[in-house]
Amino acid sequence: MPYVITAFLWARITLKASSELALGPLAQSFESTLHQGLRQEFFGPLLYRESYESKRTWSIPFLFSRIQDKTIDADEWDLMYPVLGYDRAGEEYRIQLFQFISAHGGQKDLDSNADRLAIFPFYYHQRSNHPEKNYTAFLPFYGHMKDRFLRDEIDFILWPLYVKTRKNDLITENYIAPLVHYRTGDSLKGWQFWPIAGWETKGITTRKLLSEGEEIVGGHQKLMLFWPFFFQHKEQIGTSNPTYKGSFIPFYSFERSVNRDSTTIPWPLGLTMTHDRVKQYREYGAPWPVIVWAEGKGKYTRRLWPLFGVSHNASLRSDFFLWPLYRYREKTTKVSTRKRHQILAYLYSHIEERNLSNLETTFEQWNFWPFFSKYKNNEGDQRFQALAILEPILPGNESVERNYSHAWSIWRSETNGSTGKSSQSLFWNLYRSEKTETNRRVSFLFGLFQYERKETNRRYRIFFIPFKTNKPTS
Repeated sequence: MPYVITAFLWARITLKASSELALGPLAQSFESTLHQGLRQEFFGPLLYRESYESKRTWSIPFLFSRIQDKTIDADEWDLMYPVLGYDRAGEEYRIQLFQFISAHGGQKDLDSNADRLAIFPFYYHQRSNHPEKNYTAFLPFYGHMKDRFLRDEIDFILWPLYVKTRKNDLITENYIAPLVHYRTGDSLKGWQFWPIAGWETKGITTRKLLSEGEEIVGGHQKLMLFWPFFFQHKEQIGTSNPTYKGSFIPFYSFERSVNRDSTTIPWPLGLTMTHDRVKQYREYGAPWPVIVWAEGKGKYTRRLWPLFGVSHNASLRSDFFLWPLYRYREKTTKVSTRKRHQILAYLYSHIEERNLSNLETTFEQWNFWPFFSKYKNNEGDQRFQALAILEPILPGNESVERNYSHAWSIWRSETNGSTGKSSQSLFWNLYRSEKTETNRRVSFLFGLFQYERKETNRRYRIFFIPFKTNKPTS
């Protein structure tokens, strides 16, 4: 590794001002195809560097990578991604070790500067300019947390013996969580002794809208006995759509409301009958979701899983045949449509996005795992890569592309839709070809043999020595 780093530093200085220099398998430097910039590659798949516009990237695949953007003052690096990562934008930063240890902070606004540290699941810590935002928690002994785990506040002593949480006005005190709790809130009271019984009631309240006026927030009454066998819920009390739900498993489950009725007898493997008056469809499943028949304005479904399935409404479509052999999905909005074909999940997929105003394709991608990945964007830029180990499974993941793609891309082909420039590379420039509207360059054995044509000029190089040049005749 010291030899690699030393050679990289030396080659970086040598190639800094050159976009045409080739030093065999040691180093290659050439203009980027998809961007107005420079790309440098060292020792084949072992190391590369690229710069364009305000961005600077360099990577030792599988080990380390870094990308900087001076325009937005951003810096990001990965060490053995996804083991350790660092992200910074302005004064905001985040350091993360897997998903278990993280620290982040910085100045989010003029009045706040908070630093956080988390060692999942044991230790959580925050310090801010505002003392009321500070907290420390050391599981399972004692602690106080804010804005974590989908709660505004959490207090605990010898978790799970005592845990108190707050979400908006809803306060829940747990004793031997989650077995026993007592809950209070705005017109709300409830208790639970799980799994024996539980009861909760909430009155009708109002809340202010972002615009002028108020809206009604429905009340509810909830009863649970011998979970999960019996429950009865009355929800949205006081609104235009009061709802009554109940179940006595395994005998039945039902829902009744102004907008929707649904019944399953017995639950969950019996006959399910649903009538949705808002979306305007009726649906029958026996058992749902294996065998489903639905028809109406809002939904059409024919399904016999895993043999075949067809389901669609005004904006969504989902079909399959011999699941998971073939699957098709489509989503339509007011301005665009997105279609995706899949064979055996990630083995093969094709994605197409189209603008409905002019019916032009704005994005298209093909993946055939693990053999290749190809995409084309709305500017006409294209890129083909073989092999593609993770790209079909994690499409669009820039960290995967930056840390791994270069190492296993034995063949790369790129085309710039704006300039018409194209390039192809085999085995990390063992063979490389570049083409523009007026020029053509081809090299073999990492540039030891080169051919270049510029309009009517021809140039040949062997071991970097030019031996023949044709000049245009007058």
